[in-house]
Amino acid sequence: MISQSQICHLCGLRNAVGAETCRRCGGTLLSGSEAEQRAQWQSTKRPALTACRACGQIVARNVSTCPHCGKSLRANNAAKITMMLLALGVLGAILFYGC
Repeated sequence: MISQSQICHLCGLRNAVGAETCRRCGGTLLSGSEAEQRAQWQSTKRPALTACRACGQIVARNVSTCPHCGKSLRANNAAKITMMLLALGVLGAILFYGC
């Protein structure tokens, strides 16, 4: 058990003192005594967690890069949006030209 730790505001994992972000989800770490951190964590609204498509590890949805593999999480969303726009364009062309 870690005697001194910093609690992640997203997933509640204890991280070593001095860490910049959570080793599990990449979230911001709380400061203060452990009791203060627990109180802050319990009163914090947390965003949903998701899985990184590259490595499968659990990460917070609001981080842009996976803390485990370093891959961009935003690129996955950009690729989805591009494919949806392309599909809508093809569908629109079919409906407009009546093919």
